[in-house]
Amino acid sequence: MQKHTERTYLALLSWYQVKTHTEHSMSDQTPSAKEFADLKGIADAISRSQAMIEFAPNGTILNANDNFLSTLGYSLSEIKGKHHRMFCEDAYTASPDYTAFWNNLNKGTFDSGEYKRLGKGGKEIWIQASYNPIFNDNGKVIKVVKFATNITEQKLKNDAALNVIESVSTGADRLDLGTQQIASSSQSLASGASEQAASLEEISASLEELSSMTKQNADNAVQAATLSEESQIFATKGQTEMQTMASAMDEIKSSSSKISKIIKVIDEIAFQTNLLALNAAVEAARAGEAGKGFAVVADEVRNLAQRSAEAAKTTSAMIEESTERADNGVSIAARVGEVFEEIVTGTKKVNTLLSEISSAAKEQSTGISEINSGVTELDKVTQQNAGNAEELASAAQQTAAEVAQLRGLVNGSNTEAPVASEQPQPVAVGAGPAARATAPRPSIPAKPTAADFMDF
Repeated sequence: MQKHTERTYLALLSWYQVKTHTEHSMSDQTPSAKEFADLKGIADAISRSQAMIEFAPNGTILNANDNFLSTLGYSLSEIKGKHHRMFCEDAYTASPDYTAFWNNLNKGTFDSGEYKRLGKGGKEIWIQASYNPIFNDNGKVIKVVKFATNITEQKLKNDAALNVIESVSTGADRLDLGTQQIASSSQSLASGASEQAASLEEISASLEELSSMTKQNADNAVQAATLSEESQIFATKGQTEMQTMASAMDEIKSSSSKISKIIKVIDEIAFQTNLLALNAAVEAARAGEAGKGFAVVADEVRNLAQRSAEAAKTTSAMIEESTERADNGVSIAARVGEVFEEIVTGTKKVNTLLSEISSAAKEQSTGISEINSGVTELDKVTQQNAGNAEELASAAQQTAAEVAQLRGLVNGSNTEAPVASEQPQPVAVGAGPAARATAPRPSIPAKPTAADFMDF
């Protein structure tokens, strides 16, 4: 430890000499005792608080303090004389960036940042470090001193925090997408429910009108059934009267037949009377004067007989005509009776059908009333669903806004992370400008002064 402190002191002294060389004449390059004491104090403080390691310009390890050795788990004998690449991953040391890194240090370019190191056994270690070229009196780089602080624990915490933030951000994105989909679906559902509610209202109005018409049809069917029953009664009465009339006409026909027979008897009597009158006239003529009066009477009797015969013939003709008409009337009455019977039968069928129609209309009216009640209830439920969908859409939009606010907070936390906010993905140990997370680098002169050195 004492030896390394002396080396640190000598490095500071070299910087002091460079400073005095540039600020004073060559004859005034020796520091005073107080300045030596200050330089030694700075060296002790740095060695106690920082992990320090010295490299030759080609990267060979010259020395390291206890802080560095304990951090990486090596002893000085295990690393001294070996190259810096032992702390780096093979992929990085074989890259052009690693070559450029050492070329820049040999040119006197200061480098600092966060670096990934491999300790003993391949243990991953993160350090905050600065690579400081040391110059001789001629301005040539004679070594590179690195001052480092172990930030592995903080780095792991930051990585864990970043993973949590990334998970929260991913979850927020998914939640945002889900809420947007829910809002969109809810709006569509609300719109569809509103349209469905309007359609249901129209259906309900149509059903009410249909129900009214069905009730009216049912009432009309009942009235028609009543009229049909009355018509059936009247048709039955008509059929009965026609049967009565047919019976009466049959009786008239029978009476006409009897009268016709009596007329024939009268006609025969008239014929016999006429013969008798003729005989009486012949006998009166034979009697001469004594029979003249009797001849006149016989002549009158013959005239009466002839008139009776003619009247009998006329009556007989009329009776025969009446009989024919009675026969025709009976036939017509029979046919009318058959028609009335068919009317009665048809009326019965119509009455049965009207009864069935009336019953079906009543059932249909009842069913439509129940459907209308169901549609009304469905309309209420649909309107309620529309309201719930609108509330859900509003809640989803509010959730989306809160998710957006959460994302903003997550992004703000990600930006404000003390270490992770300035670091890229893990890179190879000792990363050069392109492969490490480089902090903003101050402008360092090719030959830094002691004041410049104290900043690091």
